[in-house]
Amino acid sequence: MKFQNFAVVFIIIVLPISLVLSVYTGNLITVANKQADYDAILLNSTYDSVRAYQMNTLHNSYESATNSKVRDINAAINSFFNSLAAGFSTSGLGKQELKDYIPAMLYTLYDGYYVYGAYDNIASVSDGIQYSTKYDISRKEYGLKPYIYYSCEYADKNGNYDLIVNYTLDNYITVTGSYRDINGIMRNIAQSGYYINYNNMQVNMQPDGNPARFSDKAVKLYPGKSNEVVIGPEKLGESIIAYDTKITKEYNRVNYNYLVVSETPKYFNYVLYNNIKYYLDVDHIGAEVVRDNTNNLSFNMTYDGYPIFFLDGDKRIYISRSTFDELKQFLGVAEDSDMYSSEEGVGCYRDVNAYYYYYRAVTFSKNVQPALELINLGLSDTTDENGNTVQVIASNIPYDENGNLDSKNVIKTETYHTRYTTTIDVESHVKSTYSNPKVFELNDENDPELEESSFNRHRLDVIISSIESSLVSTIANFNSYIGGTYDYVMPVLTEEDWYRICNNVTVASFMQGLTIGNYKYYSSYSIVANTKVKDFASKETIYLQDENENTEDYHNPRCYEYNAEITEKQKNGEDVKIRGYRNIEYDRQSCYVPSMEGTGGNGKNYYYYLQQNPLAYECIVSLNSNIYTTDELLNGTAQDKNPINPKIRKAYIEALAREKGNGYKTYGFLNEELQIK
Repeated sequence: MKFQNFAVVFIIIVLPISLVLSVYTGNLITVANKQADYDAILLNSTYDSVRAYQMNTLHNSYESATNSKVRDINAAINSFFNSLAAGFSTSGLGKQELKDYIPAMLYTLYDGYYVYGAYDNIASVSDGIQYSTKYDISRKEYGLKPYIYYSCEYADKNGNYDLIVNYTLDNYITVTGSYRDINGIMRNIAQSGYYINYNNMQVNMQPDGNPARFSDKAVKLYPGKSNEVVIGPEKLGESIIAYDTKITKEYNRVNYNYLVVSETPKYFNYVLYNNIKYYLDVDHIGAEVVRDNTNNLSFNMTYDGYPIFFLDGDKRIYISRSTFDELKQFLGVAEDSDMYSSEEGVGCYRDVNAYYYYYRAVTFSKNVQPALELINLGLSDTTDENGNTVQVIASNIPYDENGNLDSKNVIKTETYHTRYTTTIDVESHVKSTYSNPKVFELNDENDPELEESSFNRHRLDVIISSIESSLVSTIANFNSYIGGTYDYVMPVLTEEDWYRICNNVTVASFMQGLTIGNYKYYSSYSIVANTKVKDFASKETIYLQDENENTEDYHNPRCYEYNAEITEKQKNGEDVKIRGYRNIEYDRQSCYVPSMEGTGGNGKNYYYYLQQNPLAYECIVSLNSNIYTTDELLNGTAQDKNPINPKIRKAYIEALAREKGNGYKTYGFLNEELQIK
């Protein structure tokens, strides 16, 4: 073939193909870049939503109230769409237009979750009393769906039990319903508490079963074994800046509105009671109560003779006699004078929430175990026609409006060696195969506090099944709301994503339907864990520091290097004292004083840190693979690793138990006999 012929072939055939491929490749690159840009915008917007929720809840004294949570979540949603609109500002899409590309958002909390999405069953009022929730196509709106608890119903076909268990992000559960006891009598139950393996602990109590007095408030974990740990009262303290309201008399004139504040943080010991910190003011022990306005000075208008105060916002409020007596009873103290020191052997003003965590958990677990053991029979002792073990689990809404079992809402029965499934078509989570299918049985292999326990695996399955069903329904219904050609579907989440959702307060956002070129549509999701919340302390949120120093770094208790450092100090004869605090205690705080003497009536902000220790870079910022698991810290066994330092393990367990024992619980009222007042 002549050279001219090759040129003709190139011009007619090869060149057009090259041009087409070049355009196609360019389109692919454009699509990939736009996909990456949208991913970044979605992630940043979700993170902004989490930050908004943190800012509203961490500085809110009433953040546990339901109406407060709804308000804070709505504010977080608004922050999400503001950030999203800012990210898409160049595309011309505003907040309202972007809502049509967000089929669902998920806000998981400690004991349940909210789903944000489109709805059309809007209630209307007629004549002031008639309500209608009929379908109205003209009134479709976006908002939060009703709160859904992490619940599962377990019912026996023979009528031996019908129980609902509400789960949480840890081992706290609520059990309600009825069951047949060993004598064949049907009993009702409604109790809430931490489910715990009480077989491996010894909790000191009074002969009548009430909590021990202060000097005896101790718990032995794994008593008599090499991994034994003794839990007792803790000396807690932190630095704060707060202001007082004082009374002064100057030139025969009484001034009732004199505010004073220390401009530097001052260290106070404190105890936690009913989710409030009560600080011991040692500088005013025995101070005279000033009620006569002719006196020159009263250091605080609320002072009533008891040198213990709490913070109302940023203002110090001293307690009354009745609150003082409540604290005495809570601590188990007999004499008033014993309350005025936190030093061991001198006074009793030390925190005892770790003790109460185990005391209440043991009492609750013993009370509910007879009912939960019956569920084990349904979970593990039922066999199919081939002799395989099956799980019989009902959903959280198994009955229709007539009270009959609704097969559409019942989780299917399959061999537990595979998985049980809901009636939805797509399921991204494969249910666990348990080493011990009796998920409520308590023994060393199945301790509900441990991540690898059958109880915890089952907890994950229940939570995921509930959330997945809600999201599938919400996203599928979004198709009827939009009415376009794009098909909105629930994406497949990874197991890592599900683990993050089930163990943290999280925000998950789903974005679909945006065109990104080359006949493709954007479809993705973003999940951000909120690790800084007041009403839930996960196992990952505990840090450790020297008990008496504010100059030592604070550390991650799972770090190899930190364990080796403490062990080396002990070998050198140092008296190491370690205390654990939550991660939120190391964030910067602010104190706003509305007006002070000499400032011309203008308010002023002061900034400080509760725990003034700097962070340890090697085990918090750059934590590598040289870590222990939380299970290893809790049970004290570290296979194929260096031994865990006992003092680090003790401090970690005490801090985690303290925070779990002090937290607010929605169903705590069910156990009034377990609440120490």
